[in-house]
Amino acid sequence: MKTIPIYIALFCLIIGAAAYFAAENLFLGIGVFAAFAVVLIGLVYPMFLEFAKRSRREHECYRFTNSFIITLSVCQSLDKALDTAMESADPELNQFVANIESMTAREKLEYLDSFFEMPTYRMFLSLLDIYIEQGGDIVKISAELMQEFTRIEETRIAFSGVSRKNAIQFAVLWLISMAIVVFLRVGLSNFYSYLSGSRTYLISLIAYFAFFLVSLTVYSIAYTRMKPKWLKLQTRRKSK
Repeated sequence: MKTIPIYIALFCLIIGAAAYFAAENLFLGIGVFAAFAVVLIGLVYPMFLEFAKRSRREHECYRFTNSFIITLSVCQSLDKALDTAMESADPELNQFVANIESMTAREKLEYLDSFFEMPTYRMFLSLLDIYIEQGGDIVKISAELMQEFTRIEETRIAFSGVSRKNAIQFAVLWLISMAIVVFLRVGLSNFYSYLSGSRTYLISLIAYFAFFLVSLTVYSIAYTRMKPKWLKLQTRRKSK
């Protein structure tokens, strides 16, 4: 994850070089590089970080609750069920729980709500309270909840596969369009010499790279299903 901003900066440098190559205009190249760097590193990258965190925790919540319920149905002990569920937990969850070792098992489960931040986990806690107060078979009590967890996990996996295919298609289409721009510069050199002095051509290039950046941002929002931070702040201000 730490090296991703470097790759993003390299990508922005390539786009900026392409803009300069297409127009032989240093200011255009620097402007395109700066615009892509600011938007991708400052806006798009944080969205993908949050998306990866949310996806990771959704999967971990599914694994944790499933393991906890199965173990609890066998040993009928919150402490043993929690220990078993934590045996295969990812490092992030282990670190989170390590900070609350002094709590009881029930208190730890309640505190984990701030880690998972999922409505289904809160439902799990409600069902667990019913089990503690009234007894019964925890597997039967939580049957519908586990079906919902399974549905969410299957949807996440299916969405991940479709999103990868769409991302490849998106990248290929823009790669083809960029190749056309390069071909115009290299393959049609005589025609380019006529266009290079045209203000209309320069404006068209600016519009092309601006549209590329906007489409990349919109696609990132659609892919991650998340809002940029500045948009979240505006929404909160309006709600107040």
